[in-house]
Amino acid sequence: MVRKPLNKLLLILLVVFLLPMFIFTVYQISTLNENEKVITEIYDKQLEAILFSVNQYSQDLVDAWARELSEAQLDTVNTTQRIKDFMLQNESVQYIFWSDSTLKDNRLWTLEKSPDSGVEPILQDTLKGRKEALARLKSYQKEGYIRKEPLGRIQADGLLSNNSGLIFLLETGGRYQVCMLVLNPNLFITRTLAPKIQSVAQ
Repeated sequence: MVRKPLNKLLLILLVVFLLPMFIFTVYQISTLNENEKVITEIYDKQLEAILFSVNQYSQDLVDAWARELSEAQLDTVNTTQRIKDFMLQNESVQYIFWSDSTLKDNRLWTLEKSPDSGVEPILQDTLKGRKEALARLKSYQKEGYIRKEPLGRIQADGLLSNNSGLIFLLETGGRYQVCMLVLNPNLFITRTLAPKIQSVAQ
């Protein structure tokens, strides 16, 4: 008979002690989950800000490249020297390929002492396969907007398989020239983007 009240008493004491601990534990877990959500949201926003900043930087850089090459094209006396200086300052640019609207009158620049003879035909064929993109660029150019069209990887394998590129139009006296920049993505990321990412991340 004594055992029953004792058991009840023990049970009541157990509930009295354990219930607050249980409530406190549940509260802590829910608070942790809320904190994790807040931290995740902050992290996502910071990451978005970094990506936006890097994308904006890349866009501004390519715009500056287009302006510089447009000026080099207009300076007919010093075009080659200006392009050489441009490539020395921007080592991720491996080749610069210019062509007229017929894609027959081509000029190729590189800092390589003995470039592979197969490069120019590949770049010419790449442009021929982008007629829709070139038509879009012309329509934008007529509206006074110089748009840059990314090419992605130039070839799946073989020569230039590790390169990607972009194209835009240069205008001289109402005539258009196509300008293709062939980039080494690894150099562009490590030499150009990495310092910017580090400065933004700080």
